[in-house]
Parts: sequence; structure tokens; C-alpha cells
Amino acid sequence: MATIKGTLFLYSDMGGGYWAIQDERLISKRGDGSPYWDYDGLHPLRNGDHLKILNPDGTIYWEGDIKLKEYPEGMESIEASKAGENGYDISFSSLWIQSDQMGIDRTKWAYPFMKQYQGELTQHGK
Repeated sequence: MATIKGTLFLYSDMGGGYWAIQDERLISKRGDGSPYWDYDGLHPLRNGDHLKILNPDGTIYWEGDIKLKEYPEGMESIEASKAGENGYDISFSSLWIQSDQMGIDRTKWAYPFMKQYQGELTQHGK
């Protein structure tokens, strides 16, 4: 089992968004100092993986096994007006996601991905 340390984010493509982590070893700096995320460092979360999400102060925000609820139509929208209802300040107009983590409020789950918190992903079955 490999443990990947890196930055959490919502990876989006033409088919909607996937919860993911970018391996810190594959983030480099461009000539202008801006970050470059190598595609090889992209790891979408998979059922059975174990994720630890860290607050900016290093304490644990959430930890557990990934159990994604997939949407039958392939995507579901998160509206910005709903995101702030539970005290999670996330700025966006709307997002399309492929799945939600079971057992956790959607906005609580999305918050550290939108704020690009650090995390540790232990992949099972790889």
C-alpha cells in the first residue's frame, strides 16, 4: 500500500468533478514561481482508500475510509448558496461532482478540497 501526501482538490474534466489529491512530490515551480502540477501526481479518490485530511494547523479535519456515493446520472450540482449554510465559506457559482462521501455533510466534505487542504491518501488494492 502506498501513502501519498499532497494537496486535496476537485479535479474537473468534461465529465464533472472528482475528489482527488495531488502528490506533493509532483508539484514543482515554473520559471515565474507559479506551481506546476504534473498530471502523473493526480490521484482521484477510490472506494476502499483511506484518507486523512489535515487542517492548516496540522490537526485532523477528517479521517476515514473512502465510501463514495456515485450519482446515477453521472453528475450532481453543488450550488454556492447551499455551501455556506453550514458555516463553510466556499466561493464558487456551482460545481458538478461525480460522487459524495457517504456519512458526511456535502459542504463539510467539499470544504477542504475547495480550500486545498493537505492530506494523506493510503491506496488499497494498488
